[in-house]
Amino acid sequence: LLGADAVAICDLQQLLAWSGAGPAHRDTALADAAPARESGDVEVLGRVSCPDDRCAVRAAVVAPVVIEDRVVGTLSAYSSRSSAGLVQATEHIASWVSGQVELGELDQQRTRAMEAELRSLRAQISPHFIYNSLTAIASFVRTDPVRARELLLEFADFSRYALRTAATFSTLADELRNVERYLVLEQARFGDRLRAD
Repeated sequence: LLGADAVAICDLQQLLAWSGAGPAHRDTALADAAPARESGDVEVLGRVSCPDDRCAVRAAVVAPVVIEDRVVGTLSAYSSRSSAGLVQATEHIASWVSGQVELGELDQQRTRAMEAELRSLRAQISPHFIYNSLTAIASFVRTDPVRARELLLEFADFSRYALRTAATFSTLADELRNVERYLVLEQARFGDRLRAD
């Protein structure tokens, strides 16, 4: 796409990827990208030193990868010489990479927000549900001890499942079984007023 001899992608601390010729330049890619990281602008390096005299790489174009006005990395295109076309192409590809990184970051933020919302809902619902469930179970202790024991076991299983860590995956069957536990506990509370078909 760039027509370059090699391409490097760096974040702020290290080289993330290198592809192409001039492997000796891998070690200097992070240092080569420093001016673009600091300025936030596309930088043309007209002279790139190399210990290998046979290396074709002599120039580089470095474009910043930017998210919300902050530089998070760089895209470098190494070539035998720089040109206006290489500068423009590198800038466009870096802009595309910026968009992809931003989408990835938004996805992570969305996931964190959903996890926080789930924790918040658990914190709000749990005290009321626990109190109501235990009150319903207590009402059966004298009148129907066997039923009270069954409800207590359902409550224990429901709580264990509901309070597991958010990162734990579950199957649809497990989720449905826990809904059934919830309905059993709520039916103990509401009796015939609650029907689940």
